[in-house]
Amino acid sequence: MIHAIDSWLTSLVDSVWALPIVLLSTMADGFFPPIPSETVVVALGAVASSHSDVGLIVAVIVTATVGAWCGDVAVYLLGCKVPLHRWRLLRGRRSQEALAWARGAIDRNALGVIISARYVPVGRVAVNLTAGSVRLRARRFLPAAALAATAWATYTTLLGALAGRWLDGHPGYAALVGIVAGVALGTCLDRLVRWVRGRRDRRRAAPDGEPGGGVERPSTVAEPRA
Repeated sequence: MIHAIDSWLTSLVDSVWALPIVLLSTMADGFFPPIPSETVVVALGAVASSHSDVGLIVAVIVTATVGAWCGDVAVYLLGCKVPLHRWRLLRGRRSQEALAWARGAIDRNALGVIISARYVPVGRVAVNLTAGSVRLRARRFLPAAALAATAWATYTTLLGALAGRWLDGHPGYAALVGIVAGVALGTCLDRLVRWVRGRRDRRRAAPDGEPGGGVERPSTVAEPRA
């Protein structure tokens, strides 16, 4: 089985469709998160590294960056035009929580949240749509999205390349290791963001006078003696 995967990945790298597949998958992932764009990028990075093809590694990084940025910008523009409640993909509880978090986070730190959302499931779509719906200025969004896309594409490709170098001669195993590592990182970041949100919400919901309630207890003043 693994030999068949090795052969398929090798043929994909040699195919003229390799980079177009990277471009299309990273763009479409901006609209529909289940599309495995990260899997495609990691796999190609792993195979390119196992073949010592530095040129292909660079080409994958550049192509994935362009595709991811274009997908982000398209979703941002849709957010400017289409109300969020019309997106069926975002009607679930988890998606609604992500949107609520994105609204508050964009107000506080647009650059940081646009970059970090890249590594959180559903986060990319929620943040880019919200940025458009709250009319975040394009001069702020476009450079932030470009930086986020570059960081994500570089990290994802090099993750696959590292796995390919470690498992030299076995691109199938290398791709599998890289994919598992990428999914594990995304899951950990997702849990971290949810934990931080939950802790913040608990502090805000704490009653007055309790730790986290935001109201200090009045100091005790001694009554004057008669």
